[in-house]
Amino acid sequence: MFHIPKNAIIDPSFHGRAGSYFLQSTLAALALAAILLVETGFSSAAINASIASSVFLVFVVPHSVAASTRRVVGGHIVGVIVGIAAYGVLTLILDDPAEMTRQTFAIAGAISVGVAILLMALTNTEHPPSAGTALSLVAIGGTVGATYSTIFDAVWFIISAAIILAIVRFVLRRWMVNLL
Repeated sequence: MFHIPKNAIIDPSFHGRAGSYFLQSTLAALALAAILLVETGFSSAAINASIASSVFLVFVVPHSVAASTRRVVGGHIVGVIVGIAAYGVLTLILDDPAEMTRQTFAIAGAISVGVAILLMALTNTEHPPSAGTALSLVAIGGTVGATYSTIFDAVWFIISAAIILAIVRFVLRRWMVNLL
């Protein structure tokens, strides 16, 4: 019999649920690949990282509160609203948001994350990767050549990815287990 010590690097529950670990990891990779392939018109490392973090939650702890539809979709909607508002404020304050300094980005980004956290907590839509959504939209707004069209493309990608993840989780939830 194979024994995994309590202080092992490998999760002790892996032995009895190896199939779930491999299946859910594979499904997570397939879901993210589908999102990235379908959404070919938009690419941002920061936004992709935020969505990949949501994929992690949905497939590693599918029965957790943070992976619920309300939190995945609602959290990203809050992140989008705050990110767009931050971009709007930057366009009012700065002649060209693309010329934003590192300090301005740090302040605007920190404020956007703080406001997103507050609004997610108030609306019961807490989803940690969504704080990254708000920060990412501030970063995109501060890039050279950013326009409202660029922001709209990012918003479309975020919301559609969150909805796709919610649907996939809903369909597969009976066959998935929490891996934590």
